[in-house]
Amino acid sequence: MKITLVTYFLCIVFNISAQTNWHIRGKGFNSCFQKLEKGYFSGYANGLLQFECNDGTKFLASFSKDSAQLNIVPDPNKVYDVSSKNYNVKNKDVQIEYSTYNLANALSITIGSNKYALSFFDGACWDVINGLEYEYVLNGERELLIIHFSDRVKLSDLKCDTPQVFYIQKGSTLIFNIKK
Repeated sequence: MKITLVTYFLCIVFNISAQTNWHIRGKGFNSCFQKLEKGYFSGYANGLLQFECNDGTKFLASFSKDSAQLNIVPDPNKVYDVSSKNYNVKNKDVQIEYSTYNLANALSITIGSNKYALSFFDGACWDVINGLEYEYVLNGERELLIIHFSDRVKLSDLKCDTPQVFYIQKGSTLIFNIKK
């Protein structure tokens, strides 16, 4: 009985510690768009993202007033939230998609035909990507969504037979400037 109890306890501790390496509990999204069920808003994005491929190749993607959109898609079931909020920006090399739903977030990056992603839109939708910090700032008729990478974030391309890994480097920042 003691061995079973100790084994069970160790499994729980290992599971909890392993999960916290990848995500933390969401604190919510303090956006002026949060309660909207649907809508389409435009704006632009600025920022500099540093990437590293699993083969060690490093490169940058810069955004300077590149066209950006916020597409609010209704959740017909309204299980945890009335809608998902999907931010998109694309330049000549890279497309970034950042989404929120309930207390969870998701990120995908498309480079050429390769799409890398990390999402916590599963289960209760209350976990966020560890190392990805976000802040909403009202600026007159606009809302800024500031995404800052305080740690290296690993994304995966799961379509391959052997999943490819892709990293966004610490210090990368992207700012969506969306008109209300």
